[in-house]
Amino acid sequence: MAMTEIDEEVDKTKIEDLHTAIDKTVVSILSGENLLKADFFGASDPFAVIRFGGVKIGRTATISDTLNPVWKNESFDIHFPRSTGANNMELSIELWDEDLGGMLGDFLGCVEIGVEMLLHPPSGGVTFELVNRFGWPNNLKKKKRITGR
Repeated sequence: MAMTEIDEEVDKTKIEDLHTAIDKTVVSILSGENLLKADFFGASDPFAVIRFGGVKIGRTATISDTLNPVWKNESFDIHFPRSTGANNMELSIELWDEDLGGMLGDFLGCVEIGVEMLLHPPSGGVTFELVNRFGWPNNLKKKKRITGR
C-alpha cells in the first residue's frame, strides 16, 4: 500500500459549497468494536475519516493500542446542498490504523450511510458493521463495528 499523509488537506472551497445548504445534521463518532489487528504487537491505532459526497469533512483523534476505541467529543457538521443530486450522496466513515510518523497505515473498514438515514436518524446511537473496500465483511466470524449518533 502506498503511504499517504494522514492529514490530507480538507478542501475548504468544497466545504463552503456544502454550507449553502438547506439541511444540516451532526454526526458523532462514539466507538469501535473488534477492529482488525494492524500493528506488530496485536492492536491498532485507529482513527476515522469522515467524508460527505466525496469531500473530506474531518477526522477523529487517533486512539492508540486498541481494537475497541472510544472517542470523546468527536462530532462533525454535515450540510446538505440544495441540489437534487444530494439524495445520491453518502456519508462515508473510513477507519484507518495510524502508523509511525503520522503516516496512513492499514485500512480497517468503512461504512456508507445514505442521506435518508442522515435526514431521519433513529433516536439514540446506531451501530454499523464495517465492510472492506469491496463491500464484504472483513471477517465473518467476528463482526467489526462502529457506533455513532
